[in-house]
Amino acid sequence: NTIAAGLIASTGVDCQGSWSACTSACEKASTRTWTETQTQQGTGAACPEATDCVAGDGQCSGDGCGTVLKANIGWTGAESVVANVQSSGECCDYCKKTASCIGWVY
Repeated sequence: NTIAAGLIASTGVDCQGSWSACTSACEKASTRTWTETQTQQGTGAACPEATDCVAGDGQCSGDGCGTVLKANIGWTGAESVVANVQSSGECCDYCKKTASCIGWVY
């Protein structure tokens, strides 16, 4: 009906939904899944951008470095980039600074 459509366009409907929960793997934003329950309409607020899981988000209590890859079944090492680091902490920091990093091994 025309009146209802005009009302939505002038007031807007905010996007609603949720991001997949943060697990103990402390997922990066690029690996999280958005489940939309209401599409943004008119002048309503857009859906939020994904964020990295950090300590305190859901089950994430780690250092924000994502999954430790050597624990993943099927990881071959062929997917890796070698960084010149001296400790697991430096490796973790390198991963946090690299947008495409989804996990690390030291």
